[in-house]
Amino acid sequence: MTNGEKKKILMSYRRLAQQDKAIIEQIDELTLLHSPNLDGMPHGAADPRGLDAFWVKAGALFEKWQALLDKKYAALSVITDALEQMPNETEKTLLMLRYIKGMTFEQVAVEMGYSWRHTLRLHGQALAHFMEGGEDDEGGKTGDTDLRGADSDGRDGGPLPEDPRDVDGRPSA
Repeated sequence: MTNGEKKKILMSYRRLAQQDKAIIEQIDELTLLHSPNLDGMPHGAADPRGLDAFWVKAGALFEKWQALLDKKYAALSVITDALEQMPNETEKTLLMLRYIKGMTFEQVAVEMGYSWRHTLRLHGQALAHFMEGGEDDEGGKTGDTDLRGADSDGRDGGPLPEDPRDVDGRPSA
């Protein structure tokens, strides 16, 4: 499975959550339009046909909402099951914050105490391990690697500087 396909699965929950919010807003607007006037003043006879139309619209919205909730929780179940299979807690946390909670990479970096660049690197590693059965490229478990250890070039892998230039002053690739 490609990283693009994995992102599509992960982003499906956020899209459904946004649609959920939109339907709730529609239901709120509909109920505000047809809520009774409780100011105690007479306002004439209520139009029973208007009330019937309200219930038809409300019923249709609630059915649409229920179907969406079923899809939303099915997507969440697929994602959480796959996350539970990942042995590395840092990668799980990053994907959960990014795709379930809907945080930006900057917010995830702050929440986890990493630089933005290091968060992007971890995200790439997490995507590679998502829905892959927990094996890394060398055949070992992904949880065996310390993500804050030395980088491939031997530097300490702690949070990176925010400067877009590499440590030696040259622009990074």
